[in-house]
Amino acid sequence: MGAHVGSYDLKVGQWLRASRVFPYRARGHMIGVHLYLLKLFGCMLEEAKAAGRDFGIDIRPFSEAVMTGTPHPGVLLRFGKCDGVIGRSDLFRGYGPAGDIYASWLYQLENICVAVTYAPPTVWPATVPHWHPDSPHFSRRLLIADFRYREHYELQEARARIVRSIASRSRGK
Repeated sequence: MGAHVGSYDLKVGQWLRASRVFPYRARGHMIGVHLYLLKLFGCMLEEAKAAGRDFGIDIRPFSEAVMTGTPHPGVLLRFGKCDGVIGRSDLFRGYGPAGDIYASWLYQLENICVAVTYAPPTVWPATVPHWHPDSPHFSRRLLIADFRYREHYELQEARARIVRSIASRSRGK
């Protein structure tokens, strides 16, 4: 997928049709992307458990989905533009309003990043534009999010330097 999307000039906030990334059998290829990231997610959960960080998420449904080639109903993807880094983040765990666990991580391939999120239906509202093959609204289109954290950090640092400079000048008067 990275090779296909890498040729596009992604714009934050743009809607990208999956058929532009995969011209033939777009749905099947997108399910393949979902299953690949689902498999990595299951491995990361088991790795975390072995390291003493049990997330409390049963990976049997992950395994069943991969083995049967069917999407996991609770794993959502969000595609976005990133800083050009290659790799993955650590797992993040959070809790929904009812105490339900959700977990997420980032997978980055040069200019595209995928936020992979496990969230039971009670945690994640259907209106959030995450991609899932069974979504009635977001199964054929991807809303490009902004995952350019390095740019945001550098911008914040530049703003902070300006504020410090102004403050030091005003103290000197």
